[in-house]
Amino acid sequence: MKIYNNMMLDAVRACLRRPRHAALLLEEKRGRVAALETLTEQVQAHWGLRSGPCDARLGEVLGELIRLRGELLREVLEYTALVREVERLLKTCLPDARHRAVMEAHYLGFATWEATAEQVGYAPRHVHRLHREALSLIAAHPQIVEPAGAARVTVI
Repeated sequence: MKIYNNMMLDAVRACLRRPRHAALLLEEKRGRVAALETLTEQVQAHWGLRSGPCDARLGEVLGELIRLRGELLREVLEYTALVREVERLLKTCLPDARHRAVMEAHYLGFATWEATAEQVGYAPRHVHRLHREALSLIAAHPQIVEPAGAARVTVI
């Protein structure tokens, strides 16, 4: 039973960490889009409307820019859905506002434990206790399903 509980707690933690991971990937992709936009502007400023040896490369860069912008938009929509899923999970499983505040600050606000403690107005030790309690409450909630072999939990 203890092994199952630890596996369930690990699955809950993994689910709650997904928005942070997705945000980091989005930030990386935004950086790539910005670099391509800068390159495009530089090439266009240099060559203007005349044709030259950079036309083919500019076409490649513009094609990559359009593709990356499309990916970025899709990933922003997926990230938004993921955040809503975690918000729903916390709201469904944690009736106590203190538990929700700690979990939202840390997992959705990406705050460190020290910043979370400061934000919610509790000592770091108390925040860690609330966090442990919240994880246990989520894992024990009757509407939580853990798909076999997946590090993800779902509210039904």
